[in-house]
Amino acid sequence: MIAPGELSHVKKALFALLEVSPSDVFSMMAEDCKSGEDGGSRNNILTFLTIDAESHRREILESGRNVEAEHTFSSGFYDILSNTSSGETVLVLNLLKGLSTISGKNATRETMGRFAKTLTNFMRPKESMEAIKLWDEFEGSAENLDPRWTIYFLATHGAAVVQAALDKEDIVAKRILESTNSHTPSRWRRYLEDREDRDLDARVLIPRFAQTILEAALVCPCTQTG
Repeated sequence: MIAPGELSHVKKALFALLEVSPSDVFSMMAEDCKSGEDGGSRNNILTFLTIDAESHRREILESGRNVEAEHTFSSGFYDILSNTSSGETVLVLNLLKGLSTISGKNATRETMGRFAKTLTNFMRPKESMEAIKLWDEFEGSAENLDPRWTIYFLATHGAAVVQAALDKEDIVAKRILESTNSHTPSRWRRYLEDREDRDLDARVLIPRFAQTILEAALVCPCTQTG
């Protein structure tokens, strides 16, 4: 175990390296997260990035001025999700969510779609409330996000969203449901006719969405009159 004094020196060294070569630091951290057997090292790195290095991380990864570092970070940290615990998964998704290449000025259809799909599929049903919060923040910052990704998210986590919105009067859950009505019919038709992305094929997506939402609404206590 590293003594507190030594840990302080390690953090100072990392701050200095982040100023000089952030891509190398992020690459090293991601590799360490993947190879760590007990998860202790991975947790330390995620805590450092989330708390200790927050200002450095935001300046490097969210300002849009260092796209190379962002690509290195996203490439490495997407890869560790197959080994993370529930809490670590939330930390990684929170870190990725703020990247300018994912939800900011440098985001593309592909990068937004990859994050949307990853968030939806890596958050387990028991973590749906945390997923709702993450999705709301992502959807609120990712301009021009294909609205079908919200349907994709709801097709998996819709039961929790409906329950939170109708039973708990959760404002975040309500906002996600209302976002599906924020697009004009012509815009919806244009997206639904686009079959370039298999994950968003309306012939599969819409029935999944409808079934999830309908079943959730039918069993929600607030809709039952008894």
